[in-house]
Amino acid sequence: MVLEFSIRPFTLNDVDFAVEITDGEGWGYSKEDFTLMFLMGVGDNFIAEEEPSKHAIGMLSTYDYGNKVAWIGNVVVQKEYRHKGVAKSLVKRAVRQLRKQGVKAVRLYSKMNAEPLYRKLDFVSEGTIGVFTKTMGTRQPERSLDAPFGSKDLTRIDGTSVERLFEFDGKCFGADRRKVIASMVRSRGGLCFAKFNGYTKRNLVGFIMTAEGEKEFQVGPWVCDPERIEVAEELIRAAISQSKKRKITVATALENGPSTSILEKLRFIKTMDVIKMRKGRNLYNGQPSWLFAVGGLEKG
Repeated sequence: MVLEFSIRPFTLNDVDFAVEITDGEGWGYSKEDFTLMFLMGVGDNFIAEEEPSKHAIGMLSTYDYGNKVAWIGNVVVQKEYRHKGVAKSLVKRAVRQLRKQGVKAVRLYSKMNAEPLYRKLDFVSEGTIGVFTKTMGTRQPERSLDAPFGSKDLTRIDGTSVERLFEFDGKCFGADRRKVIASMVRSRGGLCFAKFNGYTKRNLVGFIMTAEGEKEFQVGPWVCDPERIEVAEELIRAAISQSKKRKITVATALENGPSTSILEKLRFIKTMDVIKMRKGRNLYNGQPSWLFAVGGLEKG
C-alpha cells in the first residue's frame, strides 16, 4: 500500500513529537533544545504527516549559515514508516527551501547506511568524520564555575561576551554561524571556553563549546590554531572536566591528525564513522585544519 503523506513547517506544537522521535534514536534532546532552536530562527524545520490523519511521522532540521552554506540534520522517520520515501521527500523539501534563500552549498553528515539515499539526491562525499566516545568514572568532581578550568589562562565565554568568537569562527568554519553559537551558549548546560594571546584578550587562539544532554556530554565546536596543539589539548581538558555525565562524545574529521591524536591520548575510543556530504558548489570550506571538532552532527 502506498503511503500518503505531506510535509509542512515545524511549529512549537511539534516540540513534544520532536523530543519523542529523537529519543527513540538516543539523541538526548530536550524540549528546551527544540524550543530554543525554533525561537532563535537558526534555520527551518519540517514535519512529515501521514494523510489524512495528520499523524506526525518524521522530521528534519536545517541550519542556515548566512545564506552561504547550510546544514541538514535531525533527519528521522518513525520506524514503521521507513523505506516509503518520507526521508527523501523531507530532504528534497529542505534543499528546495534553502535554494530559494540563496544557499549555494548544502552539507550534511550521513550514517553509512543512509549514504545511498543522499547519493541518489546528488550529494557527494567530502570525507569521513569519526565519533569518539569517552566513558568517565562513576564519581565525577563537583563542577565549579568559579574555577572551572585547571588553567587560569582560559576564559569562560557567556552570552554577553561571545561577540569576539563570531569573527574567529566564521573565518575557520567558512560561514557565519553566530545564531547557532549564541543558542548553544544560552542553552542548558552550555559552556564555552576560549584562549587568548596576551593580557588584552584581543587575539583569539581557540575556543571550545559543550552541551550537556539528557544522556551524554557533547563537545564541539572545538576550534583552534593547529600550530598551538597544546592549547587545543588544554581546551578539551577544561571542557571534559565540567562533565556531569559519564558519556562524553566528540566528532572530528579523521584527517585532522592533531585532533585524533589528542583524543586517543585522552583515551577516547572511535565508536562510529559518518560521511560528510555536499550538494551544490564546493564553497565555504574555511580553514579545515583549524576545526578540531564539529559543532554537532546535525548542525556542522
